[in-house]
Amino acid sequence: MAAPSTASVRTADATEAPALAQLWTRSARAGFGPLLPDGFAWPAVDGTRIAEAIAGFETRVLVADVDDAIAGYATFGPARDDDLDGIGELRSLFLDPAHWGSEAAWLLVQDGCDWLAWAGYSKVVVWSFHANDRANAFYARQGFRLEGEERALAEFAGLVAWRLIRPLSASATRVTAASGWSTSASSRRRAT
Repeated sequence: MAAPSTASVRTADATEAPALAQLWTRSARAGFGPLLPDGFAWPAVDGTRIAEAIAGFETRVLVADVDDAIAGYATFGPARDDDLDGIGELRSLFLDPAHWGSEAAWLLVQDGCDWLAWAGYSKVVVWSFHANDRANAFYARQGFRLEGEERALAEFAGLVAWRLIRPLSASATRVTAASGWSTSASSRRRAT
């Protein structure tokens, strides 16, 4: 009998941007496709924005690996909304559909939120489509609650997204750059 698969989380490498873009395409089509009208024109994604986030000073892109293969990624940074000064944002979370329901998404969110707390943020927001029941149930299990703001996204055929928010733990601690980073809550991070 094979050993169960376990996920690990690490910082993304710039060379992985094209692979992460392909993962975005698979995940977005599987997750958002049923919410969008027939014939929706999917945007071409080449990894440029992901590479910019990886290189960004204020952002962190994390990758979840399962059995030494990329299972998903998440991007974190300061909130981009003008009314959210001093609040962090889970900017993107995409898993290969084969890994939906696995521990990979949970680990990505927890590690990213630990990093945001270490960076001084006390809360984190995420935008999620109102009709995306799977994602909204996941975010609720992660402690996110409706914040009150919503907007229609023209680039996704006018689907309405709402802003969710949760507090961050103040217990995150930074480890030396030579050894990678970790938090007091866990030691599952690998050095980068």
